[in-house]
Amino acid sequence: MRHFDRTFGAVSLAVLSSVMAILPAIAQSYAPPSATTADPIKKQFSPDDVRIDTKKNTKLTLRQALELASQNNKDIQAARLQTKQSTAAVGIAQASDSLGLAVNSSLTNTGAPLITNQSNTLQFRSNNGTNLQGTLEASYSLNNTLFGQTNNLAAASKGQVEFDNLDVERVTRKVRTDVITAYYNLQDSDSQLVINLAAVKNAQESLRNAQIQEKAGLGTKFDVIRADVQRATAQQDVVKIRSQQKSAQKAIAQLLNISGDIEYSAAETIAMKEQWSLSLENSIAEALNNRPELKQQEIRRKISQFQAKAAENIPQYSLFANYNIGKDLQSAAGFGDTYSVGARVSFNLLDGGAASSKVERELVGADIAETQYAGSRDQVRLQVEQSFLSLQSNKENITTAKGAQAQAQESLRLARLRLAAGVGTQLDVINAETELTRAKSNYSRAIVNYNRDLSTLRNAVYANQY
Repeated sequence: MRHFDRTFGAVSLAVLSSVMAILPAIAQSYAPPSATTADPIKKQFSPDDVRIDTKKNTKLTLRQALELASQNNKDIQAARLQTKQSTAAVGIAQASDSLGLAVNSSLTNTGAPLITNQSNTLQFRSNNGTNLQGTLEASYSLNNTLFGQTNNLAAASKGQVEFDNLDVERVTRKVRTDVITAYYNLQDSDSQLVINLAAVKNAQESLRNAQIQEKAGLGTKFDVIRADVQRATAQQDVVKIRSQQKSAQKAIAQLLNISGDIEYSAAETIAMKEQWSLSLENSIAEALNNRPELKQQEIRRKISQFQAKAAENIPQYSLFANYNIGKDLQSAAGFGDTYSVGARVSFNLLDGGAASSKVERELVGADIAETQYAGSRDQVRLQVEQSFLSLQSNKENITTAKGAQAQAQESLRLARLRLAAGVGTQLDVINAETELTRAKSNYSRAIVNYNRDLSTLRNAVYANQY
């Protein structure tokens, strides 16, 4: 019997030692990974970090800009990471329906009695000794089998994954709209700069002509002053347009999350794109069918309903089995072990109304989703209507601006002929040049605005189109 006790004790000690040995490894597997790369959050900046290299110039097409935004934009990246986070939450919800296995160990020392007066009614007794004990316990919750509680939590978590996937689409659409606006702002500023630089060149030529005519006695000082004013105004316009161009370059660089020390320009030439084929009503209906904002609110309502069911105060049922092994280190006795199996049931009789409040909160969340659905629907409709009406307006403006540009060119030609024939004035030429610059600017801007509205409308109605 003593030999069996020594053998059993040795085996038990080996089992307990093995359990205690693997605990650090298990704990380490759940420890957060150590940082192996530099901290991406920069805490100190220097002028070299924000220096702009004006020698660098990169041309971008709209397609390239949208592709870069899809890859690099931080809002899109954050939305994708949110999807990963919610996917992990599904595993957490499903794990509550799995068999649980836990290991516990303890080393305790029990001292002498604190109160030794035998006549005292209140006595605290304790056995002296140092005990080593280990416990292996398995447990399994029955609530999912009985009430489907885990199914509700898992369904809510899966709904959140679907919601977040749609949010990636929503954020992507918004970023694409912002990129479209930023790109055409850049294209417009590039075009306006070219037009105004040409206006400066024409103004300088007019100033030289006015000075020559004054010296020849064919013009007046007034003509020279007016030509000089026109030249100065044109140069001021160039300075203003350059500032707008810089702002447009910075705006698109921020959206694309690419280097801010490079000057960007639009690679596409300004030309009117294709016509929009859908009517206003069909455009709105198509957008309402495709936009993720409406689907999100439907999913949010379902999530709240599942969470409300999961939050109900119901009894908690579980099965358990545990195995205990221990030894009194100050006793010659060997190791001892016990086991137990059973079932547990618990019910929270009084929680201050926490459970009912949680249920009410989730039900109100479902009502909020229904209200936001109507708001999202109206917002989508308004966006499509504004883009559609603006598109039609700019389409008409293109025709008008094109005719005005042709008339302004003819007016300038006639003004120069009249001046050369001696029946016109330098002021007529200056006015004609100013009108031509304005007409060119209006025509270019009308095309850019039309293309912007068309791309925005396509992005609002369809996915991944512009």
